[in-house]
Amino acid sequence: MVHPRIKCADGFSLSVQASWGHYCRDATGKRPNMDSGDYTAAGGATLPFTAVEIGYPSVQPEPWRCTAWADGYDVHDDHGTCDGWERYAETSDDPTETVYAFVPVEMVRALIALHGGEPA
Repeated sequence: MVHPRIKCADGFSLSVQASWGHYCRDATGKRPNMDSGDYTAAGGATLPFTAVEIGYPSVQPEPWRCTAWADGYDVHDDHGTCDGWERYAETSDDPTETVYAFVPVEMVRALIALHGGEPA
């Protein structure tokens, strides 16, 4: 199932998707219906997603490059988390015409908040 684009208060928009056919991970760290054949917890409750697929943002997401690099890190493996969107882009040379794979949900929430959130 494809969900409609999220539109923020300042006009920014992006696609956020999470299902067996998208680049996402559930709370166990698995890709739904791919690693486990299932994405439900005991009793049938749906597991929350911890990483989702983002597609075709209307402007380049920020921060683009990982801010840890300013502290002297030169590869992503040198630090535990990355807040730069470039790392997740399939095609980093065209940031509005690409898909971003396995983006942590916290980064998506921060990006939406940066653009004023969803209008009421």
